[in-house]
Amino acid sequence: MSNKQNAVMAAVLMGVAGQMCSVAWGADGPTSKGRVEAVTVYRGQAMVMRAVDVPSAGGSGLVELVVTELPATIEPASLFAEGISGAKVQSVRYRARPVVADVNENVRALDAKIAELQGALTANARQAGLIEEQKKYVESLQGFVAPTAATEFKSGVLNAKTVQEISTFIMGERAKFAERELALAAEKQGLEKQLALANAERQKLTAGSSKTLHEAVITLNKDGGAGRVNLYYIVNNATWSPSYVARRDSRSQNNDGKTVQLEYFADITQLSGEDWSDAALTLSTATPSLASDGPKLLPMTLALANPQADAEVARTRELMSKSYDDAKKELRDKQAMLNEAMNRAPGRPEGAASQTRAQTASTGGGSFGQWRDDATELKVRLTKDINLAAADDQLLDLVASRSILRKGDVIKPARSEGLSVTYTLPGKISVPSRDDHQLVQITAAKLPANFAKVASPALTSYVYDEASVTNSSNMVMLAGPLTTYADGAFVGRGDMATITAGERFTVGFGIDSSLRAYRDLVERTESTQGGNRVINVSYRLRLENFGSTPAQVRLQDRLPLSPSKDLTITPGAITGLSDDPEYAKNKAKTGLLRWEVSVPASAIGTNEFGLEYGFRIEHDKQMILSGGVN
Repeated sequence: MSNKQNAVMAAVLMGVAGQMCSVAWGADGPTSKGRVEAVTVYRGQAMVMRAVDVPSAGGSGLVELVVTELPATIEPASLFAEGISGAKVQSVRYRARPVVADVNENVRALDAKIAELQGALTANARQAGLIEEQKKYVESLQGFVAPTAATEFKSGVLNAKTVQEISTFIMGERAKFAERELALAAEKQGLEKQLALANAERQKLTAGSSKTLHEAVITLNKDGGAGRVNLYYIVNNATWSPSYVARRDSRSQNNDGKTVQLEYFADITQLSGEDWSDAALTLSTATPSLASDGPKLLPMTLALANPQADAEVARTRELMSKSYDDAKKELRDKQAMLNEAMNRAPGRPEGAASQTRAQTASTGGGSFGQWRDDATELKVRLTKDINLAAADDQLLDLVASRSILRKGDVIKPARSEGLSVTYTLPGKISVPSRDDHQLVQITAAKLPANFAKVASPALTSYVYDEASVTNSSNMVMLAGPLTTYADGAFVGRGDMATITAGERFTVGFGIDSSLRAYRDLVERTESTQGGNRVINVSYRLRLENFGSTPAQVRLQDRLPLSPSKDLTITPGAITGLSDDPEYAKNKAKTGLLRWEVSVPASAIGTNEFGLEYGFRIEHDKQMILSGGVN
């Protein structure tokens, strides 16, 4: 062969080798599970990041990498990949394919055993049927012998020996039938038990023989060396919720009596179908939205309609039938629900999710993207529904049945609504996929607190230990259950509202059993002045201290308030009220009374602490009083 022919042959062989290598990479590509490195847990969903190593084999150019064994709860529309080094991501597509395991030999053996057991049960049933036929024959024989013996006895020709032999035969056959029936029943029970076990074993063996494999197929532009790809996706069935433990320890030498130890925990549960082992965990209250834009504001129209036209004014009448505040809250809640649905519009259905989503090659990554062919119709409908709810909200303002002047008491959404908070937990954490709750500490801090013993004898005779705590951390604390301990002993459970940095909140530490509070009516007088009724009342507030040390107590009561000018409430001489700036600022608006008092040790009976106050009420004598709370 000439040198020229050798060169041509070498070129052909190199081309074939290159094609073979391309097929090894491109047909299905290298397959890898990757490893879960980071997870962001939302409320109801989680964003998972898998790190996948790209092998150096396969040369350079366009290649495919298959990331397999993704969880079944994955949102296919959320797949996103970025090349870290040595590879640029061109596209990502999702696929779900059935996989059948090779269990035929074991299944065939079980099928043979099951058939054998079923045959034995059939034979058992046939034997039982034969016994029934034999029993019927013996019964018919007995029915023949008895009348015949009676007839022969009357005729004087009875053969006693023959009758005895036949009777013995019948009784013997009956005993044999009973014995065989018991044996067949025991055999049947054993066969049925074996058959049930064989069927269960077969079901268990074949349960994993056919399953759906969820995979991401990533098209890469390799530079020839090893690299790495980060694959991101959203899974369902994962959530977290906050919880707290507050501790007060007056026994500690390091305790200055002015701090509360607050421990902030996350209660994490995930049933996504994959374990998060040694992963960096982040908690978030944000919504992992697939929507890149918000609803569009549409023009609102107004028209006049005949009040008698039920169909045209039905919505207006419905709005006017409720109180303004109730209707406003209902509409705001509806808008919030629709906006949540807008932000979490579903992606492309799983069965059609094999379509490739192009990604920006220059950045080596891509974006979530919208499956527009599936989401457009839903998005248009939700946009219209949100605009209709907002139009009802504006219409309510126009048709309200009373004058409205809002100053500071505007209707606000719940504090936590729309509040986006993220907590990055230190270290690596493992959270298995199972129906368990795992508590993970977010932070623990000593927070400054002012302690008080609070007595409200109008409500209860118990006196409670409370702490006014300031959130001196730079962290927002979300609403959640609170468990409190005092001096190492469990006190009780409560709830914490959402607390921003720098905000004050109250923590209760249970009942102080050494103190009791009482409220007694001292005097009530009633008189008439012109057309008005005048009522004078006075109360005595009492505190008992069963302890051996004096106690500082915050004593609370209230004056009734009335927005009506036809009802006049005039306080009597009330002295010694608290000079706390915040209380002094708001006491006139609330009618609450507050004293900071010192109750001597062993203040019991005639030595108890007490103070009195009173007020005067004047109103039209034709009217009667009614009460409530605001």
